[in-house]
Amino acid sequence: MRSIGAQFAGGRHGWLVAVVLFAIVASVQAGSKLVGESAPDFALKSTAGKNLRLSEYRGELVLLTFWSAGCGRCIEQLPQLNRLQDHYADLPVRILSVNLDRKLKRVHEAETDLGLGFPVLLDQRKKVTRRYDPNRLPLTVILDPAGVVRYRHEGFKPGHMDLYFQQLDGLLAEQAGVLMKAGTQ
Repeated sequence: MRSIGAQFAGGRHGWLVAVVLFAIVASVQAGSKLVGESAPDFALKSTAGKNLRLSEYRGELVLLTFWSAGCGRCIEQLPQLNRLQDHYADLPVRILSVNLDRKLKRVHEAETDLGLGFPVLLDQRKKVTRRYDPNRLPLTVILDPAGVVRYRHEGFKPGHMDLYFQQLDGLLAEQAGVLMKAGTQ
């Protein structure tokens, strides 16, 4: 008796099975790029004119999002990140956004229209963005206090904000457990 895969591979649907398997493997690989590795460090100028370096945020959780003003899902995500920032205002959680647009006017308009309350960093040449290698925007990366990429999300869908809250809460609990354990030794 032949397996289902063998039955399809030999028939007229073999190409379809191959495409579906490739898509599954590609999506799993895309989601795991950099996860478990130190986040590539960078320094970029913010729209406020300050140079900010990612490594300056070591010791804090960082949600880093890459976006463009022409990306509808990005524009949907960004104001919701304000809510996340407000929720964690008294905790060691920081949000940084990296914009890829070449035209600063579009960036400033989006920042103002959306009322963003976190730094918008400018990557007009996309040097930093290439190091994070997004397949689609927004790319959202969550870093632990050691600067290790713990989570990576490409695109933005309903429910992603809840997922960000869960992941950040889990990392805060993990950090609290480590601190408590260190205090008892």
